[in-house]
Amino acid sequence: MKNTGTVIMSRQISGGMSPAQVYRCRLSDGTVCYLKKIGQEFASTTYSVQREAAVMQWLAPRLHVPEVIEHGMKDGTEYLLMSALPGQHIDTLEQNPQRYITVLAEAVRQLWSVDITDCPFRVGLDVRLQELRYLLDSGLADTEPAHWDPSTEFSDPQALFDWLCRNRPEEDAVFTHGDLCGNLFLHEGRILFYDLARCGIADRWTDIALCVREIRDRWQDGIWEDWFFRQIGVKKDESKLRYYMLLDEMF
Repeated sequence: MKNTGTVIMSRQISGGMSPAQVYRCRLSDGTVCYLKKIGQEFASTTYSVQREAAVMQWLAPRLHVPEVIEHGMKDGTEYLLMSALPGQHIDTLEQNPQRYITVLAEAVRQLWSVDITDCPFRVGLDVRLQELRYLLDSGLADTEPAHWDPSTEFSDPQALFDWLCRNRPEEDAVFTHGDLCGNLFLHEGRILFYDLARCGIADRWTDIALCVREIRDRWQDGIWEDWFFRQIGVKKDESKLRYYMLLDEMF
């Protein structure tokens, strides 16, 4: 681990739907960074920030990601201190849907271009369903239907889990982000990725489905969804979209 100096200021920011806590920090040398913390009950899951640190270190020579400054475990809590990303968040492009979706599609293509031959991180359905079973049994899953997408036809968590187990699609393995959506920055013509704990080898529709859900939430006009599929060069498969959107509900 590096000598990071002293944290002289920190401010908690939203961690989204993740159970992790995220803080914006400033070190004694003026460096701005982010601290991410999560309880050890998540250590065996894709919420683990220790896992995220390992993913970031593996990805560093392959994609533009934050630098791992320090990571570890203290008092039953995993922590990850990472560098801040420069540039503008993809959300600043919301008023320009064509540009937004072009960037999103390019991010997907960059992820898929990562060689998975020696990738040690696997997040296919065997892993995700086993993880979901653990989260459900431990009371750590999001089982409140009010939090789910309004289009979700399930209201019972166990019924949804059983359906996911019975209806597993054939997987087309590539390197995936796992929670892509808006977790991107743009800087000097480059795409920078963050929130990387769920990265690894999985079906390419893992990312496609969540990108499509994001597009549908932002723009109800179907032309932009069609534009996204043209950009990534994939034919729309409604059954796979449905499966991977439903898989994400309790995470």
